Amino acid sequence: MNNIQKKARPNHLSLVESLPTFREPQKTFKPASTLEDPDCRLQTFRIEVKTSDAKSLHYPIRSTNKMEARSQAAKFVSDMAFAFQDERIAWRLAGEQNWTFQGAVKEKKSLWRKIAEYFFILDEEVQIDQAK
Repeated sequence: MNNIQKKARPNHLSLVESLPTFREPQKTFKPASTLEDPDCRLQTFRIEVKTSDAKSLHYPIRSTNKMEARSQAAKFVSDMAFAFQDERIAWRLAGEQNWTFQGAVKEKKSLWRKIAEYFFILDEEVQIDQAK
């Protein structure tokens, strides 16, 4: 017997031996988890900026928490001060009472850095001044 004779069609008028069975995939509902999608965790914080020419500007900042929004706002305002070539910029997050002035922000040093600076001169500008 050859291959044609082995495949006997149940219906002699049909061109297809057997129709494939179609099965719809089951759709399972999966709720969006805040751990899987990082955009779900972002919140919008508003920053209010006062410039030296008495303009009040408002900008949105997207971050996961208030401390991260504050650090993004500080970076944004420092870039703004560099672009305007003016350090007289005050800013605050919406809903806060206290204003932060751009020129008055000091960099916080860790305890390790303070101890290292006590025993060693770490700043290059101080080393150059002492060499002269």
